[in-house]
Amino acid sequence: MRRFLRLLSVLAVLCAAVTEREARADWRFYEGQGFALDAAFAGGMGFFASPGAQFGAGTYQPGSHEPISKDPLWFEGFIIPALKASLVSSSAGEFYGGVSAVGATTRGDGDAGLVSSTWGNPSHIALEDAFVGWRSGDLLGGLGGNALDIRAGRQSFQVGDAFLIGDGTYNAGARGANFMAPRSAFDGLGVVKFNTEPVRGDLFLLRSVTDQTLMNGLDFPRTDFVGGNVEWFESKADGEGRFAYADRARYAGLMAMYVYDGESEGCFSTRNCPGGPSQISSSSDRNGLGVLSARIGGSMIPSLPDFSLYGEYAYQYNNHTGDKVRADGWYAEPGWTFSAAPWAPHVFYRYSHFSGDSNPNDGVKQSFDPLFYSFGRGYGSWFLGQIAGQAFLFNSNENAHQIGVSANPRRDLTLSALFYSIFYDEPGQFGGTASHALNEFDFVAQWAITEKISLSGAQSVAWAGRGARQFLQTAVSNFPNPATTFNRAWYLTEIRLVYAF
Repeated sequence: MRRFLRLLSVLAVLCAAVTEREARADWRFYEGQGFALDAAFAGGMGFFASPGAQFGAGTYQPGSHEPISKDPLWFEGFIIPALKASLVSSSAGEFYGGVSAVGATTRGDGDAGLVSSTWGNPSHIALEDAFVGWRSGDLLGGLGGNALDIRAGRQSFQVGDAFLIGDGTYNAGARGANFMAPRSAFDGLGVVKFNTEPVRGDLFLLRSVTDQTLMNGLDFPRTDFVGGNVEWFESKADGEGRFAYADRARYAGLMAMYVYDGESEGCFSTRNCPGGPSQISSSSDRNGLGVLSARIGGSMIPSLPDFSLYGEYAYQYNNHTGDKVRADGWYAEPGWTFSAAPWAPHVFYRYSHFSGDSNPNDGVKQSFDPLFYSFGRGYGSWFLGQIAGQAFLFNSNENAHQIGVSANPRRDLTLSALFYSIFYDEPGQFGGTASHALNEFDFVAQWAITEKISLSGAQSVAWAGRGARQFLQTAVSNFPNPATTFNRAWYLTEIRLVYAF
């Protein structure tokens, strides 16, 4: 605990330093004759303490499975330098490009996963964005400025609130900074965006960023996929929903995607897994996977602006011999904002379902593949619980009840309280009989110090259900020095400071 308090004092000093000045915009190196060259920078650091990790089982080293700590403490940091260029022509639109890199590290005991992927103080620097593009500017007349945007190369991309597509790089293992998750880019050919109103759309041909050598075989399977997305939307009064998800007051959308080439060596395929079908992960059997989804979100009834409703349904199928899949996932989230009350509190309830597999050996995988989900609308989506969603359950074989309330005492300060009660959809998938996994409570504070600098903190606690205890007992049974009790309260304290361009 003394180490953690010293780390907090360092963070307090740094926070005081950055509040002395407003964050700067991109640094412009050159501008003339329609050409501009800019540099930008982002960085962040986080301090994490997790007493009672894995409900007392503690964390273990990858490979040897030797114990690390029952109360892990660790630090994460990252930097993202970037260069951007653009050339604007009244007769040819705008040509642009960008390149960035991520340097990230973890120090201390490593993350609080049962097998801590960031144990051993990993640090890594790698390319993040590398793209070129063209925007239509005013060339398409009544369709609006930049109605067509074509971007080729390595880039970030999100559909809806990132329930399925939002993060193309697994932030773990040798890449470091698992909880801060600074990487999000996809590789592949690129994206075409039709930024029209009130209907917009996307066509995408992308590949997940995968490196099994770097990650010692623990990366997600390489996934090459193609798809399309179409949305009807209305913009907020002060926003442009054509370009930004956060600027859409209400929307409804459809998406279809197909994995035309997925990594299928070893346990990334039912038919190739040496340990048998019951050993495959939820992200296996992607080669030939099809996904159909429909979603709604926002203030869906204009006459009731305080009422919100979010939801999405996704169906996954694969008819390839040896890789058959039939799975689904969905959520429904009604909410209400008391806009006339002090602090304008928002209250919501969400039920999320991600199918599990009652019989992993029947030749059809029914466990939902979480694909490329990301933070979406902030804390609680789509990492369901700061403890459960970051270090225990990962949007497959899971049914989650979630109650949340948030308020804004000041314009730059958001306070949130979130409660989760989470169950296994099919406890038999891992050989268990009890469905209740855990309960969790999170308290989160987010302070926008300046337009570019943010400070957030969270205090979380989780309690194991019988299902989680059964899972952990099975999971550690072959470890050399396994824990025997799994009934401790599991805490997580985290503080993050981020500068984002």
